[in-house]
Amino acid sequence: MLLSLSVSNYAIIDNVSINFGEGMNVLTGETGAGKSILVGALSMALGYRSSSEMVRTGETKATVKALFTLEETDRRILNILADQGIETEDGSLLIQREIFANGRNVCKINGSLVNVSALRQIGLLLVDIHGQHEHQKILDPETHLSLLDEYGRDELRPLIDRVREDYTDMKSKNQRWRKLLEQAKEGTDAQSEFEKRLKDIEEADLKPGEDEELSARLTVMKNSEKIFALVDEAYRSVYGEAAPVLGSLNTASVSLENAARLDPSLQALSKTVTDAYVSLDDAAVTLRDYRDRIEYSPEKADEISSRLSRIERLKRRYGETIEDILKYRDEMKECLSIINNMDAELARAKEEYDSSREAYMASARTLSAARHTVAEDLSKRLVEVLSELNMGSVRFSVAFRDFDGRTLSSAGIDRVEFLISTNAGEEVKPLSKVASGGEVSRIMLALKSIFADADFTDTLIFDEIDTGISGRTAQVVAEKMCELSGNHQLICISHLPQIASMASTHIVIEKTVEGGRTRTMVDTVEGEERVREIARMISGVEVTDVTLSSAREMITQAEEYRQLLEG
Repeated sequence: MLLSLSVSNYAIIDNVSINFGEGMNVLTGETGAGKSILVGALSMALGYRSSSEMVRTGETKATVKALFTLEETDRRILNILADQGIETEDGSLLIQREIFANGRNVCKINGSLVNVSALRQIGLLLVDIHGQHEHQKILDPETHLSLLDEYGRDELRPLIDRVREDYTDMKSKNQRWRKLLEQAKEGTDAQSEFEKRLKDIEEADLKPGEDEELSARLTVMKNSEKIFALVDEAYRSVYGEAAPVLGSLNTASVSLENAARLDPSLQALSKTVTDAYVSLDDAAVTLRDYRDRIEYSPEKADEISSRLSRIERLKRRYGETIEDILKYRDEMKECLSIINNMDAELARAKEEYDSSREAYMASARTLSAARHTVAEDLSKRLVEVLSELNMGSVRFSVAFRDFDGRTLSSAGIDRVEFLISTNAGEEVKPLSKVASGGEVSRIMLALKSIFADADFTDTLIFDEIDTGISGRTAQVVAEKMCELSGNHQLICISHLPQIASMASTHIVIEKTVEGGRTRTMVDTVEGEERVREIARMISGVEVTDVTLSSAREMITQAEEYRQLLEG
């Protein structure tokens, strides 16, 4: 419930604070006093659109604060606050929004900064604002399906969720099928090119690491004469006659073996020399064999060079390494496999899409049937409430357009429109062609009254919902709003004394000019002040004893009606 609203430097409002009570709060005052501006300020605080143009002339920022009280049953709001890391003390919720003349804005909940999206999410749960623009909204058939679904939310919600899931699946399957169709066309055009590339790679018969191995071999072949000379020199140094290293080492080994027999402490040294002799002998054999294998073949070198050139050409076309080329080869094989098996893939994708479409159509038809039932109940309920609102001859129905196969959406296959007849003997026609301004106001009030039974929003705001009505109709509208305030906090901007007399809290908005500046003043009226305000609303020009008496009588009758509802 909204406890208070504080607004400073917003439009013509310099600084006002309003306290609201339970039940029915009515704001009255002359046209242009700023009543709707206050609703606009509250809307801004709740995350709706803001504009720096609303900052009062000469000021740097406008500030709006709204204090709410929450109950433990407001779990949806409490869960959102918990997700934002915002704590509530004693069930109080303070929302603050500042808009600056330079376009910047700051949003806070209980002192914690939040973004506009989070503020709007919470605001939608705190307050339901019915502004004057919604008179036009209900005339738009595009809004009627959502209104029907809102009315039957308990029954329809699971079916709507199922349709949405099936639609998402169908859409995904359809996209995959169409993508394969495109790939099939592209693949047919590219098949010969893919086959040419695959042949080019496979004929090369590449091996991983082959290029590195061939490069090393070619380097050896190009330097074979120099390598032969170096290896031969090393071999002769070890085994040659000019420097018989092995012979000398063998003599040393034999001498140490004999010495070790006489002195066992020399055995380790003897073994080291002997091992060195054996290792060097093995090295000499290896050097000789390597030297004897060295040969230079220009033909073989050309063959290796040609092979390396071919590998480099493939690298320029298909990848930086042999591994990349082989990976590209596998991709070409996969692409060709898909192309060659595209007919089967297409058939499978089409079958999956058709199956998902059938599932969607089945769930959509189930939802449509349920909507027809809900529509009948809504029509019956709406006629009952409109009859109470002095529209006794009204007939109302929900028309479902024939399914044409093209209206598939996540909301199902239904297109609906509200039809009404407000006069006996007349056929039902679209709202926009039949209903007057006063009738639209009552239809909106009837819908709000019906939806309120299942509405979890505590506070409902009606900005001049009484447009176009007067007399007895105004009285029944006032009684219906009073009845609605039994379960919700209502905040109503009205020009009708019948509605004002039903208020449990009556707030008067006045506009004054001080020092050349326009100001909006707010005052909660009771007793004789309230009587005079309602008398002003009755007379419109001059308050007389007669209008004062009528105002008192109207207030007394309103009190009796409220007591009757409570009793």
